[in-house]
This record gives sequence, structure tokens and C-alpha cells, in this order.
Amino acid sequence: MIVKGEHSPGIFKNFSQENRTNRVILSVTLVWEGVMVVHISWLIEKRVLLLDVRGYTAPEELVELDRTICRFLQESGDVPVHLLINDSDTAHLPSLRRFDALTAYEHPNFGWMLIYGIQNALVRYVTEAVGRLMGLRFRIVNSHEHALAALAELDPSLARV
Repeated sequence: MIVKGEHSPGIFKNFSQENRTNRVILSVTLVWEGVMVVHISWLIEKRVLLLDVRGYTAPEELVELDRTICRFLQESGDVPVHLLINDSDTAHLPSLRRFDALTAYEHPNFGWMLIYGIQNALVRYVTEAVGRLMGLRFRIVNSHEHALAALAELDPSLARV
């Protein structure tokens, strides 16, 4: 896996360093041997993460992605962090065997997950079923705009941000 970070002055030069001085990771791009690319960035700093997922998701990649999301959740303080996930360019669902290893959704700062752009009806159905089985607070919507509108309803405090 290759990690590329986009940083402002004073922000980490190496994503793998721990956040010990209140510095904020602005965005990170994870690339797995040209198979999967995930760009993660703050849409609203320390409140809303935007994940742009492209390609095929292998089980081991899903676990690494989960760890990365946990790092963002840890740096947010004590407010809920919501995830907007653009799934319009994902090749298919990852193996369900690795979902039991995921921990980000159990983090105390994990808020709502809004997934948009799923084109395949079967993938959408399975995503709904898995989300419900895992007890996630999530919604599947059609577009980025619908995700933002749903998030505004789910967390009115974001209207003040």
C-alpha cells in the first residue's frame, strides 16, 4: 500500500506518525497496487469525512481503510464525525468475511454514515443488509447532494458550522 498525504504547513509529513500535538491530517489517499484507491478528506474539518472509493475492495484493504478512518475519528475531539462515502466508482462489494474485523463504527466519535452513488441494485440491497446487521447508523442515498441534505436533517448542529 502507498500512502500519499496532502498537508498544509505544520501538518504531518508522514501519515503513519501519531497525532500528539493537535495537528490535523487534512486528507490522505490510500492506493493498493493499482487495485483500489480511496481518497479521504475533511469536508467539514473534524466533523464530516468524505471518502471517495474507486476500484475493487479486497478484504485486507478494508481493514487498513478501517484503521485509517479510526485515526481521523481519534483526532476529531469528542464530537460525532459523519462519513459521506462516494461509492459510484466501486467495482463490487468486498468479501463479507472481513466485516467482523472492522472497528471504526464502534468508535465513540462515529456518527452517521451516508453512502451515495451505488449503481447496482443487488450491491445496494446487500449494503443495506450488512449495515443493518452491523447496527450502523447509516443511509444510502442517490447523490452527494442528497447525502448533504440527509446529514443536515440527522445532525442539525452542522447547520451552524
